Amino acid sequence: MPRPYTTFRERYYVRSELEKDTVFALKDLPTRANLELRGVEWPAGDGALAFEQAAGRLLVARHPSLPVVRDAFSEPERAWLVIEPETGVALEPGSYGPEELRHWAAQLLDALDYLHTLEPPVAHGAIAPANLVLRPGNIVALQHYGPHVLVPGDTRSDLHALATTLHQLATGKSVPTVAEREQAVKRGEPDPVSTVAPFGPMLAAALALDPAQRPASARELLTLLEQAPVPASLAAVQTPPEPALTIASVEVVPQLPATPEPPPPAPPVEADDVSPVTPPGTPASSTTPQPPRRSRAWPVAGVVVTLLVLALTLLWPRMVPGNPPVAPVATLAPATSVPSAQQSTPITTTQPEPTVAATTPPQPTASPVPSSTAPLPAVTIARIAPQSVYAGRPFTITVSGTNLGALQTARLLAAEQSPIEVAILAASAGELTLRGEAVATLPAGDTTYQLELDGVPLDEPTLVLRDYIAQAEAKGIVAEYTATGRVRAIAGRLYTVLLAEPRAASAETGVLQSGDAVAVLDDQQPEWYRVRISASVDTAQIGKSGWVQRWLVDGGPPPDNEPPPAAPPAPFVFSGRVVNTATDSAAQCGANFKSTIYGRVLNDTGRPLRNAQISVASADGRNVYPATTNSEGGFSVSGLGCTNWVVRLISLPDPRPVQANPVTVRNLNGGEFTSAEVRFQLQP
Repeated sequence: MPRPYTTFRERYYVRSELEKDTVFALKDLPTRANLELRGVEWPAGDGALAFEQAAGRLLVARHPSLPVVRDAFSEPERAWLVIEPETGVALEPGSYGPEELRHWAAQLLDALDYLHTLEPPVAHGAIAPANLVLRPGNIVALQHYGPHVLVPGDTRSDLHALATTLHQLATGKSVPTVAEREQAVKRGEPDPVSTVAPFGPMLAAALALDPAQRPASARELLTLLEQAPVPASLAAVQTPPEPALTIASVEVVPQLPATPEPPPPAPPVEADDVSPVTPPGTPASSTTPQPPRRSRAWPVAGVVVTLLVLALTLLWPRMVPGNPPVAPVATLAPATSVPSAQQSTPITTTQPEPTVAATTPPQPTASPVPSSTAPLPAVTIARIAPQSVYAGRPFTITVSGTNLGALQTARLLAAEQSPIEVAILAASAGELTLRGEAVATLPAGDTTYQLELDGVPLDEPTLVLRDYIAQAEAKGIVAEYTATGRVRAIAGRLYTVLLAEPRAASAETGVLQSGDAVAVLDDQQPEWYRVRISASVDTAQIGKSGWVQRWLVDGGPPPDNEPPPAAPPAPFVFSGRVVNTATDSAAQCGANFKSTIYGRVLNDTGRPLRNAQISVASADGRNVYPATTNSEGGFSVSGLGCTNWVVRLISLPDPRPVQANPVTVRNLNGGEFTSAEVRFQLQP
């Protein structure tokens, strides 16, 4: 059982107890990361095997809305999960608009769909408003799993819990009781949960009075959410009222048909002697026309027509179905443009502002005819599945939304990366199927891309392209396999080596220790993986890559045809000692924390060794400080208090192991002028 202010499992420092005997705050000593330790129920079945299978699913589960499980281990009475605590803003029920709630509901349903489709499925077991936080990027996330997460359970309980949570977030109130809902239906009123915006139909299905009628999967609820009509209030929320428009005077600028040259102006006439205007194309008459009376209706008619056109221009964006777009669904709204002979699907996100000029209106002899072309429907994007793909080989993704059938082109865009063309394999009004070819070069790890459709990039949803196939933990580096020669031990540490090629005799490129995390980069060679170390107790190994036999990553036993082991390389042997001390006699033990341990790492000829990894730890193991030697082979750790300290040489950049005696420093008293110099030198 962990206890505050102690080291747990030789890796984690227990900072505090958050919930009695079940939840603790941890410090990961190798990485200095703040973590959380949670006790969960021991899975039923074949003891350790059941635990390993159940915990293994959570160790590899990754979703933006789910907590990351970093480690899992067990005791006779309880299992433990080490979790990255989710940081963010707590949600306040009843404080959010329908567009935010709709967006968050889609994220949480996608997370449950991911969990529930693992093999075997995982039930989260702790969905409630108090267990949600809002992270940067408008991502809502669950903070931790329930205590029964390792025990196979009914995933429908997660769906019911999420439905009640969404109801509370939308209304600020708990779900009405079954009796209250039944009474409302008997009175001829709608079920109260069916009127909660923006979830009505989805909540009515998830909380159906007859449990047998409730959807069986998160995917079904997500489909109901996506198909639900957007509440009118969403458009009102996103479209602020236009300011009042005051028109002092208006200039009507007619669009005249093209003519070779305008006729010369008529000579001036008297006020009551006005010649009629002859429309273009009217045949000349042989009869001299009589002077008509001056008409005063034309100027007034021009102003009226202009005001009507201006009003239509201002109101038109609100009259287009689906415009403005509703968050969180990304919208590609049609542009207002003059129809042309070859008009493709226009996509834009803004509307042009009208131009009003002040002058006297001319005679409306050639007023333009307003276009009757109907605007194209707005395109909306609700979801990309899957959200993360391995880009080292061809990949296929599905885009869900509305009005997608007319789209012609698609690309993926990322900062400082070349655009990736993706082909549209199939298109319908509600779904696109896109295919991308293998990407030759990608940055290491995950790269977030925006989807661009017909030249318009979308802020969200996004797609993550990985340069690795999967994340894994080195599970086969255990003591029982040291006889194979592939697992080696030095100074109590178990390790294997990464190789330049998938064969045992090739050059070594790195050191992989038991429990290290790796990204699998290539799985095409039988019995081999090419991996990159993504997390290790020895930080100098992080980022190194090479080939390793699969059983060393997946867990043994080794294959029967394992060749005889090659002799392991001899370790570098160093001798460490204290070479100089200085003590501040005026310092009082326990009053200050200003002492320093410094020193150097040298080869057998006295030359400095750069990038050697050093550990300075208090004798009780509660405080550990890593250090790396500089170009002069030197290191320094300050801010130390009054206790005994143990200095260790951990590793060198060379893949060969290091063997060095620990050096104990006993003179530190916390004084600013108290120090000790420690030196490690390679033995011939």
